[in-house]
Amino acid sequence: MGRAGARLGWWVGTDIVEFSFLFMGFGGLVDECFRGGAGVLIGLIERRALPGSFDEKPFGRQAVKKQSRRSFIVLSSLVGVLTLTSVLLRAMQGAPLTPDAASSLIAGGDSPTALRVIFNTQVAPLPHRWQTIYIHHSRTSRGDAASLAGGGAEGSGDHFVIGNGDGAMDGEIQFTGRWNLQQPADPAPGYASVDATCISICLVGDFDRTAPTPTQLKRVEHLVQTLQEQFRIPASSVWLFDCAGSSAGAGRYFPCSAFQGQLLR
Repeated sequence: MGRAGARLGWWVGTDIVEFSFLFMGFGGLVDECFRGGAGVLIGLIERRALPGSFDEKPFGRQAVKKQSRRSFIVLSSLVGVLTLTSVLLRAMQGAPLTPDAASSLIAGGDSPTALRVIFNTQVAPLPHRWQTIYIHHSRTSRGDAASLAGGGAEGSGDHFVIGNGDGAMDGEIQFTGRWNLQQPADPAPGYASVDATCISICLVGDFDRTAPTPTQLKRVEHLVQTLQEQFRIPASSVWLFDCAGSSAGAGRYFPCSAFQGQLLR
């Protein structure tokens, strides 16, 4: 997906997700109504076309042709509506994330439920695959998942990158190929290693100089809570390190205490 599509998705991401759930529920109701009503409608057509029997109350040839044509039109319309409803319902179903979308915007909303789309990955996430979450800053003034990857063949070493408004939209949550394929993260520069069961999240910015934006903090809070809930990760397993002068840490101005107070217990 191109950057233009990603940025457009940021503006409407939440509305689309929430509307999709609403429409799918409504569509299901419509589908059931059509299924249940199809037999009734056909029965009515048959009774109007054949009010008795041909022996009991014969129709003229013209009347029979007129009734048959009318029945055909009604049945064709019914089939068309049912087909359209089925196509729309299928179109609303989420498809697995593809490698081309590995650095695309996934959500721009403030509701944690809107982030459930992150689990619709190419390789399905297993219940006990991830056990810890690691958060750090990029220690750069700008960037996105692609630029932070540095042109590496495997892309960014993190699973998620959250933009600061310079290089990526403020609060834009991007997932990487590692998350899409459920692969382990690479350690940030200055960090020796990352456990294979650890989800790595990078916030764009140098938090040794400035604080994260309010939108970044809100989005990382919702992302972490969503991951905690899905994989049963306790607050004690959400890691932020104080590594001054290194991108392996959360940064001097990251509000660690306030953030940890918002985690699920």
